Formats: sequence, C-alpha cells, structure tokens
Amino acid sequence: MVVVDRPSVMPMSCVVTGDTSGTMVDTGRELRGWGRVYLSKRAVVAAARELGLVKGGVRHEQVLSALEQLEEREQQIRTLEEQVSKQADLIKLQLDQLEADERLIQRLDQRVAQLRDQLSGRIAADEAVLNAANQG
Repeated sequence: MVVVDRPSVMPMSCVVTGDTSGTMVDTGRELRGWGRVYLSKRAVVAAARELGLVKGGVRHEQVLSALEQLEEREQQIRTLEEQVSKQADLIKLQLDQLEADERLIQRLDQRVAQLRDQLSGRIAADEAVLNAANQG
C-alpha cells in the first residue's frame, strides 16, 4: 500500500466512499469488475474507528472534511494557475504578432509615401509635357 495525492488508475475513486479526489491509499490491488482499489482518508478513519484504533467524533470528521475541501481547493488553484500561465503565453504570442504587424504597417506606409512621391513626380512631368504641347 502507498499513499497517493489522487487516484490515477480506473476507476479513480474510493471503493468505500466513492470519493474521487484528495489523498488516498492505493492498495495496489485490483478487483474484477471494479478496478484499482483505493481507500480515501474518510474510509480509512471510519475503518480505524470501527476497529477501535482511533477515537474521533464529530469534530474529527469536521477536521477531515475541512482537509479534504482544502485539498480540493488547492487542486483547483493549481488548475487555475496552469490556465493563467497558458493564457499569459497566448497573450505574449499575440503581442509579438501585433508588434510584427505594426512593423509591417510602418514599412507599407513608407512604401506608399515613396510611390505617392513617384506618382506626383510623374504627374508633374506629364503636366509639363501637356503644357508645352498646348503652347506649341
């Protein structure tokens, strides 16, 4: 038997309570039709109490319940932190792309200005030719 942070082999739940999260005992045994046998803290404490190995009343159960809730919240926090990290990475990629797009726009604006100047020069030259032709 070994203590694990959470079940990792199907059915990934306590055989007694059905709990699916929190610290559990992995018995290393498989039951046909069930799968890996896990025991939650709640199940172990209840069994120990029944065997007279521990004394615990309502307060003890409340503490265990609070610990289980804390473990679940910590897992939720870890999951949210992973999501935040992924979103931060995505935002950085988007910012990098935005900067690249801005650089491209600047280059295109410069090219448009060059073409505008060239076109103005050609128009001026064409107008001079037309004026000369009209006067002569």
